[in-house]
Amino acid sequence: NATEIISKFIPMRAGKPTRRLSQCKQLTFRQRSEPSIDQQRRRRSQIPAPVSHPSTSSRWSTLVTSNNSDLPKTIQFYPSSDQQSPSRSRKSHLLLTTIAILAIIGSSIAVYLQHAQLTSVRQELQITNQHRQYMEKSRSTLLTQLANREKSLDQYRHTHEQVTKVNHDMSESMRKLQQDHTEAVKELERLRAVEKRVSWSEGRWEKYVEGVQERSKRIVLEKFGKGPHHVELQVQLPSSSSSQETTEFQTIKIELAPLDMMPHSVHTFLEQVHQGSWDGTAFDVHAGHVLMASSSSSSPNTEEDHHHQAPTPTVMIPEYNARYPHDKYTIAFPGSQTPSSPSQDFYINLQPNTIHHSPRIETLEKGTGGRNTEVYVEGEPCFGKIVDEDSRRVVDRMDGLGVGERGLLKERVVIKSARIVGR
Repeated sequence: NATEIISKFIPMRAGKPTRRLSQCKQLTFRQRSEPSIDQQRRRRSQIPAPVSHPSTSSRWSTLVTSNNSDLPKTIQFYPSSDQQSPSRSRKSHLLLTTIAILAIIGSSIAVYLQHAQLTSVRQELQITNQHRQYMEKSRSTLLTQLANREKSLDQYRHTHEQVTKVNHDMSESMRKLQQDHTEAVKELERLRAVEKRVSWSEGRWEKYVEGVQERSKRIVLEKFGKGPHHVELQVQLPSSSSSQETTEFQTIKIELAPLDMMPHSVHTFLEQVHQGSWDGTAFDVHAGHVLMASSSSSSPNTEEDHHHQAPTPTVMIPEYNARYPHDKYTIAFPGSQTPSSPSQDFYINLQPNTIHHSPRIETLEKGTGGRNTEVYVEGEPCFGKIVDEDSRRVVDRMDGLGVGERGLLKERVVIKSARIVGR
């Protein structure tokens, strides 16, 4: 190879040429090389030749030193027996130098190419490492996103199940609502029909009430006068322990309501007093807030009196007027009795009872169906009041009497007589 060839002509140290680059340049590009060679030849001819070794086919020239030349020591090669020409030796030397330079250049190029290849491989490895790190980071990110997507998907599934359930419930509710709506429409139609009948009945009832009130007012004006009308009750109170009398009679004066307010109730009470329906009756019930008198508490003396006794007039309509309220010391008919009742009661209000005896809606106790029932209660007719103080004191004494079981007075207050005064 080129290295072995160069080592034969150029001294080597550790496999490298010993000459400096500047020396090689002087040897290669110096001027007037031919005369220098001739001079060296002449000088060499004057020096005795060394003894050659018989086994060698070539020899090395001795080192020639010129005092007049600045050139460094030069190694000269001469062929052996054939004694080649100097031009041919020079050409061989140039060829070997060229080959050495080309070998060095080739080696440098090979080294450079290997270095460049290694650098490229190193860069590719770095890029590959970066790509690997990026891929690992991307993989971690994708795994995190995948876990989040799975979590979101689970939430979506749960939400979807809930929405599906809600939609099912809403469908059931809508179906029930449609059924209820259909039933409500039918019930509304039925109620409208009932409302029409009620309106028609109310119209007839109002006309009936107006007719009854107008008839009662006309009879009172014809029979008892324009008024105001007054009634006196003579009552027999139980005797006190300090009094020696066994009986004590007191008078209760009642002023009846104007005919424009309570015509039917005033007419009924006047007819009862006129027929003597309250003679011999008694106040026998103390309900706490009222003191009640009953016409059924009297009894006829003989069977003949029973046959000749006229039926007691009763209230035919629940006449109520908010302008004549149930105040204390007022007189009223109970609203629980009907026109077909055999007797008619009345009571004295011992306290303001408007809230208890006015028109109202009451809730009954739960029945078999477990539901409360609401009913409308008509107002009770209040038709008179006690105005003088003496009569009120009598009522206060009656209020203080003893009460037994079920609100019955232990000693009844007998109504000896009732009569119309001031006509």
